[in-house]
Formats: sequence, structure tokens, C-alpha cells
Amino acid sequence: MLVLAATAALVWLAGLAVAQEDAFDCPSDLDTGQYDAFTYYQVSDQCSDAGIADYCCVTFMKPTSPLSCLPGTVSFTATARDTLAGVVDEQVKKDGQHETSTRGTFVASFPSGVTAVHNRAVAAVWDVAMDKFRDKADVRDNFMPSRVYLTARKSGDWEDTVIVDFRC
Repeated sequence: MLVLAATAALVWLAGLAVAQEDAFDCPSDLDTGQYDAFTYYQVSDQCSDAGIADYCCVTFMKPTSPLSCLPGTVSFTATARDTLAGVVDEQVKKDGQHETSTRGTFVASFPSGVTAVHNRAVAAVWDVAMDKFRDKADVRDNFMPSRVYLTARKSGDWEDTVIVDFRC
């Protein structure tokens, strides 16, 4: 009887572990205390439909204090969106842990452990999330992201992240 109960518990835990592996949360850096707000867009359906990855999302971080080089609240303009998309497009073509891309005030890099993006077509899906962010009225008028995390993951296989920082 004890063996049956132990076996049932192990089967339940194994099922829980599989369920947790398939759960996906957009990454954030909130535990560092550098940011007081963030917004994210999960675009997993577009990623999956395109055969790129199982899960994709983009997280936009807002600084706790104004960026020193900007005059107060700055809108996330169409130009800023295009510059951000451009630096992401450059970075997904790179191969190497310490490779970076710079466009205007945006600098893209790979986090530790990522040396390249598995499927470069993911940039087009991430563009969808950038458009959603840009089209959100309260964002468009009041939110220049200080950091952006762009993530794609294939369950049980790999996870890619590109980080873009706003630099004065």
C-alpha cells in the first residue's frame, strides 16, 4: 500500500514538473530594484504558427527615475520603435557571446549563456509585440523603455534572449 502511494505521488510530481516546464513567464529584472513598471506582450501564437518556437514574448521595462539624457517624459515614437526594431534585427544576425549591436541610443546584447539566436525569423514576430507596445496609448505618450527583453523558447530544447538597453 505504501509503495502504491509513493508511486502515485511520484507520478503526480512528474506531471507537475512537465506542466511547469511548459509554463512561460516573460522574463523581468524586477528583483534588482532598478525598475518600477513593466509591460509585456506574449506573441507565442505567432511564433508557433511560423514554426519558430513554442513561446515568444517581449518585456518592456520602465526606469524608476527619468533617464538623464531625456527632458522628462518622452514618448515612444514611431522612430524609436523603428530604431529598436533595427537594433534587434542586427543582433539576431550576430553569433558570439560578447557580440553587440548599436543603433542610436539602443544597445542590444546577448545575456550570459546565449551566443546566437536559433531562428533569426523570430525578429519579425518580436516586431509584432513592438507594434502592440507602440500602439498602446498610455505607452506611446509616456513610456520610453530603459530595457527590453526579447525571448523565444522551444520547450525542452532551447531558450534565446536578446536584451536591449537604452543608453544616454
